[in-house]
Amino acid sequence: MQKGNRISGKKNSGFSMVELIVTVAILAIISVGAFLLTGSQNGWKLRHAAERLDSALDKAMVQSMSKSDTAGLIVYELNGEYYAAMIKESCRDGNIYRVTEDKVLEKYSLGKEPLTITLSYKGKDGTAVSDVTLSNQGSESNLSSAAEFLYDRSTGAVKTVKVNSVESYYTGIYLKLSDRDMQIKISAATGRHEIQ
Repeated sequence: MQKGNRISGKKNSGFSMVELIVTVAILAIISVGAFLLTGSQNGWKLRHAAERLDSALDKAMVQSMSKSDTAGLIVYELNGEYYAAMIKESCRDGNIYRVTEDKVLEKYSLGKEPLTITLSYKGKDGTAVSDVTLSNQGSESNLSSAAEFLYDRSTGAVKTVKVNSVESYYTGIYLKLSDRDMQIKISAATGRHEIQ
């Protein structure tokens, strides 16, 4: 009489040590690959947002000098998504911003949460003001938090910067996604800007 597994004729004792080591090694490689892929996707999304904002700032500056219908750019967050819009005139109405169709020439989506855009600036009197992260709920016609860059038509210089309705001296825009961050610096005297 034969004992054991009648079908295969082999003992069914589970994985061998070699099979177990190979399986664990494959799972480790897959885990590391997934981790690296997620990190590179976040880096790409952050770079894309910074480049779109940099491009929007450049286009707003150039068009404000060459076309009579462009005044500047407004950057804002609404319900978890960040936008930059080229504007014909200031969108500020008292302490709120009204980004309406009659004031907007072009609008760009910069990205969604967990992306954050923070502005660092100083007040007109030179005192440091804490960084402000743009955040709003509701609609574009009633924003309490935004950054508005208005350009001088003759020189392209940043004429005024208003962050949350406060006129200020700009020092930097910081974009952050997970553990990565980038900065766009603007020279107010020339309107030039660069990603760092």
